[in-house]
Amino acid sequence: MELGAGNIKRPICSQRCKALVIRIGRNALWKGAVVLNTRPYVELARPHQWAKNGLLFAGYVFAGRMKAGATEAIAELISVVIAFGAFCCMSAFVYTINDIKDCERDRHHPLKRQRPIASGRVSLPSAVMFAGICVIVGLALAVTVTIRERTPLFLIAAIGYPVWGFAYSLLLKD
Repeated sequence: MELGAGNIKRPICSQRCKALVIRIGRNALWKGAVVLNTRPYVELARPHQWAKNGLLFAGYVFAGRMKAGATEAIAELISVVIAFGAFCCMSAFVYTINDIKDCERDRHHPLKRQRPIASGRVSLPSAVMFAGICVIVGLALAVTVTIRERTPLFLIAAIGYPVWGFAYSLLLKD
C-alpha cells in the first residue's frame, strides 16, 4: 500500500503490517496509520499452553469455595480469574524469552522455524517489547490479586515463575 498524490508515492507499511488509510478533506490528502498484525504475537504467547494455568481453578473448586456465600464466592472466583490472567501473561513472557534466545537454532529446525521470531514475522526488538508488556501486565494482575486477597503469597509465586523460566531459558538450558 502506498501513500501519496500524483506521481509521488511512499510505502506506508511493511509486509508484516496491514494499513489503515483515512481520507481527510476534499484534496485527496491521505494519512496512513499502521495497524499491527496481532496473530504472530498471539502465537508467540502460546495460548494453547495456558491450560496448565487452569490448575489455579482446581484449588477454588476442591476447597469448596463455591459453597460459601454468593458474594464471597464470586469475589474469590474473580481473584482466581485475575490470577489465571497473571500466570498467562507470565508464561507468555517466559515463552517469548525462550524464543528470543533460541531464535537462530529454531530457524534451522523443520517445525520451529515457523515460530513468529524464527520466521521473521516478529522482530527481535518487538519481541523484547512484547515480553516486557507481558511481564508488566502479569505483575500488575498479581499485585491486584495480592491486594484483593491480602496475602503476598500469590505475588511471590507470580514473581518466582518468570524468574525461574528466565533462568532456565538463559542459564540452565543446553
